[in-house]
This record gives sequence, structure tokens and C-alpha cells, in this order.
Amino acid sequence: MVLYDLTQEQCDMLDTMWDKQNAEELFDWFLTLSDKKFEMAMTLHEMLMQEVVEENWSDGTTLAKQMLTDIGVNT
Repeated sequence: MVLYDLTQEQCDMLDTMWDKQNAEELFDWFLTLSDKKFEMAMTLHEMLMQEVVEENWSDGTTLAKQMLTDIGVNT
């Protein structure tokens, strides 16, 4: 996964996120951030999640279609 045009602060923030062992550690870290840094962290986290989704469904299947298929709906 590659994200472009990030500042050093954003790269450092992503490194910190990657170092967390689980969601609880990540959530606890989010709670330590100022409002501005929390907003940046959440934006970066959302970017990561989008990249993961795009990588996993790069065959043209949409996430919604895959979710419907997973619960037994013929699409």
C-alpha cells in the first residue's frame, strides 16, 4: 500500500498506528490526541481503510455487491 504526498507528521502518525497491536491500543492512542491531530489521524485511518477495500475488490466487484453475495443475495 502506498500513500503519496504525506507530510512527515502524517508519516509519523501512520507509523504509530501500525505499531499498535490491536484496535483497543489504537483507540486508546486516539484518545490522547488533540482535536486537530485526532481529525488528521481519523482521515489517515480512513485513507488506509479505503486502500484496503480497493485492494481486496480490485476485480471490479463492489463492496456492496460482495456484502450482498456474502449474505446470500443473488446479484
